[in-house]
Amino acid sequence: MPSLLHRLIHLPERARRVTGNQAYIPQLDGLRFFAIMPVLFWHASIRGYRSMLNLFGMPPMGEPTWLPHGEVGVDLFFVISGFVIARPFLAMIEQGRSLKVGRFYLRRLLRLQPPYLLVLVVCAASAAFGLAGGGHNPGREVHRMIDPWASFWASFFYVHVPVFGVPSLLDPPIWSLEIEVQFYLLSPLLIWLYARMTCREWRLAAGIWAVTVAMIAGAAIRAGMGVFAPWSFTLATHLDGFLLGVLLADMRQWRLRPRPGAGAWKDAGFLLGLFLLLASGLWELLGAFWPMLLRDALRLLACALIVDGALGGTRAGRLAGAPWIALIGSACYSIYLIHVPLMVIVWIALTRVMHIPALWIIPSAMALLPIISIAAGLVFYALVERPFMSADWPAKFMRAFAPRLNRSEFSS
Repeated sequence: MPSLLHRLIHLPERARRVTGNQAYIPQLDGLRFFAIMPVLFWHASIRGYRSMLNLFGMPPMGEPTWLPHGEVGVDLFFVISGFVIARPFLAMIEQGRSLKVGRFYLRRLLRLQPPYLLVLVVCAASAAFGLAGGGHNPGREVHRMIDPWASFWASFFYVHVPVFGVPSLLDPPIWSLEIEVQFYLLSPLLIWLYARMTCREWRLAAGIWAVTVAMIAGAAIRAGMGVFAPWSFTLATHLDGFLLGVLLADMRQWRLRPRPGAGAWKDAGFLLGLFLLLASGLWELLGAFWPMLLRDALRLLACALIVDGALGGTRAGRLAGAPWIALIGSACYSIYLIHVPLMVIVWIALTRVMHIPALWIIPSAMALLPIISIAAGLVFYALVERPFMSADWPAKFMRAFAPRLNRSEFSS
């Protein structure tokens, strides 16, 4: 019988992402790891920061300004999404095959909706019974006027921000999933238009131009309407990241053979990209157009360096593809779905049973809550999300329940 140590060593290999017919690239999940970690530490710091304010008799509002904002991770997620979605579409176009758009939409729905729906139901039921909610954003006063089940249905159809003007009452971080869905709807058309240019040099120039225009438009919208305006939580202000992912996927397909000595340069670029990404998060709440545009350009450059380094670097590739880093990246969707409601509940319980000194309350939150979120997310991933990664799970589900249904009909 295998020992516990042996099982732990081989767990990442057995529990890794299900990719269907595509080859598994652990570095892509490693990139997701580097995207989820700033989000976890940011939201954990908010819990500790507001508890500290509460200890000093101050309103528990606001966010720490000395830590990179969690949105840096969300923006890296958007670049990864653009990259991952573009790869099969570009390959189909390159090979002269027709795009399976209907299959793409159905696959996204069957893959992402079941765990998403389960989390929404649990959060809506908790909010309806007056239990702790996950809200921590500036729309808190508006949230008090939104019925939990109205928030549920708006979130179910990924239209909470367009309908109510604020992120979801039930699970605030899912505003980014609404943006992902908006890109899913447009991505086949955008990638098809992009790939119609057969000259790769012109296509590269058009891709850079599109990313630049989208970046300028996003900064202009946020500067004109405000950082927390509804438009700031839509694809209109985040299209540049997705388009950069498409561009990087095309460049990766174009240059599959690495140049001699390029790995070391990509390793250095990877480290520089991580530094620039985190540094850009220290200026998240800028309101003026030009500083915001400079920050966004810096962040896109950082994301490009990180993706290129993880996929083409020597040491960066080994780091991103390390088994446990890749496994946590595989579970990033589960972690992202549950981490804020979980952090709220766990932190309320901890602060009620433990007296944490004010000096240690933020470090305690940042040390405990990300670890708890990752552990719970891995369990949720194994039990809930991963079974739905298989493309034929509906058929397996029907085969599993058909004998029971037949037996119940016969007995009746």
